[in-house]
Amino acid sequence: MKNKTPLNLQQLREYGKELEQQNAFKVSQNALWKNNLYQVCQDYTIAKKFNTEFSNDIKVSSSKITSQQSSGRCWIFATLNMIRDKFITHYNLENFEFSQAYLHFWDKFEKANVFLNQMIELKNTSISDWKLFLLLNTPMQEGGFFDWSKNLIKKYGLMPKTEMEDSFSSSNTLGVNKLIGIKLKQALVEFKNTEDELKLNEIKEKYLFAIYQILLTCYGYFPKRFDVCLKSKKNKTIRFENITPLEFLEKTNFFIDNYLTMVHTPYRKIKPFQRYELEYTSAIYEDGNLIVNTVDKTVFKLLAIAMILMKKSAWFACDVDHFYSAKKGLWAKDLYNFKDFFDLDFSQSIADHIEYCHTSSNHAMLLQGLNYDATKWEEIKTEFFKTHQEFNVEALLALIALFPVDKWKVENSWGEKSGNNGIFIIDHKWFEDYVYEVIINKKTILRFLKEMPILTKEEYAKFEVEKDTDKASIFFDLIFKKLFDSQPIKLEMTQPFNQFYQKGGKDGKDN
Repeated sequence: MKNKTPLNLQQLREYGKELEQQNAFKVSQNALWKNNLYQVCQDYTIAKKFNTEFSNDIKVSSSKITSQQSSGRCWIFATLNMIRDKFITHYNLENFEFSQAYLHFWDKFEKANVFLNQMIELKNTSISDWKLFLLLNTPMQEGGFFDWSKNLIKKYGLMPKTEMEDSFSSSNTLGVNKLIGIKLKQALVEFKNTEDELKLNEIKEKYLFAIYQILLTCYGYFPKRFDVCLKSKKNKTIRFENITPLEFLEKTNFFIDNYLTMVHTPYRKIKPFQRYELEYTSAIYEDGNLIVNTVDKTVFKLLAIAMILMKKSAWFACDVDHFYSAKKGLWAKDLYNFKDFFDLDFSQSIADHIEYCHTSSNHAMLLQGLNYDATKWEEIKTEFFKTHQEFNVEALLALIALFPVDKWKVENSWGEKSGNNGIFIIDHKWFEDYVYEVIINKKTILRFLKEMPILTKEEYAKFEVEKDTDKASIFFDLIFKKLFDSQPIKLEMTQPFNQFYQKGGKDGKDN
């Protein structure tokens, strides 16, 4: 091709001389010579704008920040932290923590079983096949999704952390992942060299037992039954004796089946209000692949706002690799000024970022609050009701899209030394570009649509429905009927959205 040429070193030398004549370049070079790039490029006028006060703060003040340490268990921590909010409130406790290691143990064993079943299915596939290559590249995936934790909890239950604490390997998972990965790849070699169908199952069982031994050795044993003794803030004793993990789950008063995954992505090939099945995303064999529910930007914002205003913490997933400061405990769109230093801007669309592998859903946390300008909201509503004639569900969504939330309170699982004692802030502009998934409770959303706390009774009454009908249920059906009526579209694992969605498992960071 005509445009393929070697580097022109002479031209580069001339360009270097030009740069040396520029004072701005010299200042930048000196500043970055022995200083952290992110700290030098940080725009402190932006960082100072974000304080730790929120108009709506639902964090259980006594619950301690958890730490996933050097592991990709954020999705498990976020789920268990959401459950413990309900548990602590229900029993009026000072603090509590569920065993993350217990769920992670079964997650690894279930994933090993899924992988071995996949390798049996693909044993006659060429080793150069792209799908097989991707599966072999990460035989023991560390990251995960809310639905994976949900299915694990429904199958295996829960236990207090006191019954199965973190071991070194559960907190630092690189080593155990490598060992299990080696075993799983060894199994594929044996599968490929075996024609006897009955022998395949024997090989699979042999490797499952070997992996079970690795997990027991690295994570330790856990009890089949245990006693729980809790003390409430009023010094009341609560006892559960000789119970199983599934029986303990019932005591949490947390109904996990009521929770649904909602996804918003600007990726052009993914339509809103459509369900998608993601190929090779099973983590428990009998549960099958993940099914994700997509919504548009406005409904996604409504769902997140509704969960917080109805005092429900919400699991969410995002890409934490952009515009982030651990010391400030902040994700903000304009936090870094790369334009002046490197002539680098980020005006490219997020849809392009997804398609060209620049962004991915890679970390899960909990939404625990939001901040909005009440005065500005009153002004917005006044103008809205002046200029609108029809008040249907579309008008309601248009109004909610204007709700002036400017930041979100986030509970992370990177320990108390990160952020603001473990709490982080997300700028809403950042939220719009890099938050892709939120977990909702259907009953909570219905209650929000019934009470509509961001409007007065008189304002909400303008949004009419037929007499003697349930406005909340009608609005819910109008918003979600197309989604829930849709048949899942299957996406192959090589599709950009599938790859974008399957990234995950971030431990603490130090920018």
